[in-house]
Amino acid sequence: MLGLKIRKRVINWLLIWVLVLALPACSLFRPSGKQITDKPTAIDQAPIETLEARLRLQSETMSNINEIKALLRIQKDSIIWLNLNLNSGVLVAKAALYPDSFVIYNRIQQETIRGNYSNLYDIYGWQIDFPMLQAILLNQLLPGKEKSKSNPDPFTGIETIIREAKGALPLSATHLIQQPPMNLLTSQFITPEAIWIIDYTNFEKHQSYQFPSQTDLEIRKKTEVVQIRIHCDKLRFNDQLSFPFNLPKN
Repeated sequence: MLGLKIRKRVINWLLIWVLVLALPACSLFRPSGKQITDKPTAIDQAPIETLEARLRLQSETMSNINEIKALLRIQKDSIIWLNLNLNSGVLVAKAALYPDSFVIYNRIQQETIRGNYSNLYDIYGWQIDFPMLQAILLNQLLPGKEKSKSNPDPFTGIETIIREAKGALPLSATHLIQQPPMNLLTSQFITPEAIWIIDYTNFEKHQSYQFPSQTDLEIRKKTEVVQIRIHCDKLRFNDQLSFPFNLPKN
């Protein structure tokens, strides 16, 4: 029983962390008549093809593991790769997620898990898919059919876009965009078993991109609410990256 709890705790860190890196901050419930002044000035940004970032994660709702470090690498439309480590530098787990499958190595339990995203839900109760992960991590709208789009608010310049996923996972997303200059401020993702609310603050300039140095994530499920704060730095965009995934021979 203890081993199963540890295994689920490690997987929860992996899944939640993968979903949390890249949207500018604004509450979904902020009054529309209030002028927003805490957002960075937009800059022209080239498309993001690769991303690397170092993160520090903190949580009071993830049982005994309340802080951990992570290294993220992304190749757009191909792979989401990460390593999770304790503050001492000891490896906890690593993962490689592809458009239709994933591999997770849990060092604590000395096990490797391979499968597709439906397998992940069957084992751990999390419903995610690659388009959702990539949209969040690369600061993009959810790929899919646009269901509605509001006119920009005259005071804040914020418009609301609602989309439905075209992938296998039944999914809808509400995005708040500020015009000008087309800043994606926040997103809410609704899956059959949870609501994901992502708020980003403390924007900093990295190369020619503005990215948040702090992200607050709340995942609301019927039986629990998970909250995580992520601090990120040392971001690299559009560099050539490697994605090593060596596993123990045993």
